Amino acid sequence: MPGFSDLPVELVILVIERVAWDYCSSNKAWVASLCRISRAIQHIITPVLYHTVEVTWRNFETLLEIAARPDSPLHATRCVYIPLVFVPCVQDIDTFVSALQHVQEFAFGLFAFEYWVPHLSPAQRSQLCAVSLHERIQPVSMLCTPPAVKAVIHCIPYLRIVVELSAWDAERLDMLSFHTRYLIMDVEDRGSANLAECLSRKLTTLLRIPTLERLLVRPRIRNHRYRGPGPDFADVLGRWASESREPRLWVEDMPAITSTDVAAWNMQLGCNPAYHEDVYRGRDAWMRGRQLYCQEDVTERRGA
Repeated sequence: MPGFSDLPVELVILVIERVAWDYCSSNKAWVASLCRISRAIQHIITPVLYHTVEVTWRNFETLLEIAARPDSPLHATRCVYIPLVFVPCVQDIDTFVSALQHVQEFAFGLFAFEYWVPHLSPAQRSQLCAVSLHERIQPVSMLCTPPAVKAVIHCIPYLRIVVELSAWDAERLDMLSFHTRYLIMDVEDRGSANLAECLSRKLTTLLRIPTLERLLVRPRIRNHRYRGPGPDFADVLGRWASESREPRLWVEDMPAITSTDVAAWNMQLGCNPAYHEDVYRGRDAWMRGRQLYCQEDVTERRGA
């Protein structure tokens, strides 16, 4: 009976490439070992390995060496992920960033974003499609960002932010200046006095973005001791969407832990599991969730 070794070489390569994509987020070392099979396999595995690059103080020196190569595999990088606060010297950032010829996505905190983005060339900024900000942000911090950074945030089609519902004064932002098409709002709530009113103000403000096609709201829990948004959160969102007849509003029902002990993070140099999963999903992360209001469904129910 024919086995795997009897398959055409072209098909074997396709299978290996597919497996590499499937395991790259969970076992990158194993995927890297596939490069030893042959130069042909190495040629197809290298773009997979470097599609998403996680940057930490531990691997940055190696990344700098790779960036300095004329044929650097970082030329294939599409996404840069900085899971921890990491701010190297200006010269090193310039060396690393210069190799990111086709970068399209960044994922890190607002502070790191403000520090790294000015080092991108105008061409690199113009090709950015997605930015995920992993720190809780306040409108005042976004208002105070440097003009070059603010311009990038305003023009990003795919944007993700983390907010604390009871403390986030979204009304201070000029939503008409944003060009966001797909927005993820990760919500933390320490117990709003009036959840419905608080949500209504935030949603009304964010949905003023003229280009917005979809707003995905996701309840998030900071740690195991903090309960996060309550079980009525999705119900309140659903009622608001129905009353407002707002088809752009989506929700992810299952809360996720978005923070663990920071000391443990630094010790293990691990990354937040929820954010890590998002990064490797790419722009599919913005397409998840459940639509809360659909005009076609309402029409069908009335007809029945």
